[in-house]
Amino acid sequence: MSDNLLSKTYFLDTIVRLRKQEEIILYGQVLNISLVEEEKVIDFLETEYYQECLEYPFESPQFSTQAALWGAKILYFSSQLILYREFRTQDMNAFLVAYENEISPSELLSADLCLRFIPQILHHIKLIDPTDTLIDILEKHLSFWHYSKIGYTSKLDEINLGIIYSNKCLEQLYVDRIISRKDHRLAQLPMLKEKVIASMGNFASHFWKEL
Repeated sequence: MSDNLLSKTYFLDTIVRLRKQEEIILYGQVLNISLVEEEKVIDFLETEYYQECLEYPFESPQFSTQAALWGAKILYFSSQLILYREFRTQDMNAFLVAYENEISPSELLSADLCLRFIPQILHHIKLIDPTDTLIDILEKHLSFWHYSKIGYTSKLDEINLGIIYSNKCLEQLYVDRIISRKDHRLAQLPMLKEKVIASMGNFASHFWKEL
């Protein structure tokens, strides 16, 4: 992606830099996104998704355009709203809208391209102001998109594991992320503990002694 393109498109710039460099750029309250830029972000995320799929176990779900774009917007708006504290709660809710459709494995993985960075954003918000209402809004979103929340320290919400077990690829990715992030609370859930231990095999006691 050329620097010329990045300098013209703030939304795309944010998503590309975060995906490639794990950096976020905060602009001067740039909260409007054009349809043209949305399409560019979708194209970029679709490429990213299928590149990641090359390393996925089993057959990966199809890319979900709607979920990926929604996740990208949540990431973009929440990062910009960190600085703009004059927004009231209802204003933030207008930008950080709930997802409209039922969540499927395809949507869970597609949105995760960007939602996986939300816990890091939450960490920075808590350092600035642990009472910020933005925290509650983002944590509520993550309670539904819990694959992206693995490893994040917060209350353990009720998790719809039916979605996870409905797809072999997602199931293994879920277990692998629990292991890589050492999410002890999730690993102790009866429906997950056996799979976590089985995935670590003979290295279970060495890699994760606390489990």
